[in-house]
Amino acid sequence: MKLVSTLKLVKLDSDPSSVEEGELYFNSSENRFKVGTSGSWVNIIDTNNYNITSSRSVSTISNGSSSFSYAVLYEDSNSILLADSASSVNFIVPSNETYEIPVGSSIKVVRSGEGSVEFTGESGVTINSPSDIYLTAQWSDIDLIKVDTDTWILSGEFPDIY
Repeated sequence: MKLVSTLKLVKLDSDPSSVEEGELYFNSSENRFKVGTSGSWVNIIDTNNYNITSSRSVSTISNGSSSFSYAVLYEDSNSILLADSASSVNFIVPSNETYEIPVGSSIKVVRSGEGSVEFTGESGVTINSPSDIYLTAQWSDIDLIKVDTDTWILSGEFPDIY
């Protein structure tokens, strides 16, 4: 199919009860495009969080001098997170049941503060990495990449482990 103009999809406020393989529509209550596949509706683009340009958003995660945990959000997909804390930060990687972050998404995490950065997964989540999953040097960074439904890899700098 070759488009020479725009494609207008049906807008519905909830998923239709019947699903045809490859059928597309726009869910106006969820603000998402969906496609019918394997008998169910699957999100393909979340228009609240989709950035059409190649730029990545940058957010600072901070809690002053106290150690804390940060639950990775759907909105963090394809962004850069600066962990700016004087104490340790534990990034909790969500299961697909918590947030349907698309396979292929990546999140760059930079340790911009003095506190170490650790990664743990929710129940059922596998995080593969070449060593322990800590950022112990300030200004070190790692890419957290979703490679399967509940499988992620950490790729990047792995400084000395404490």
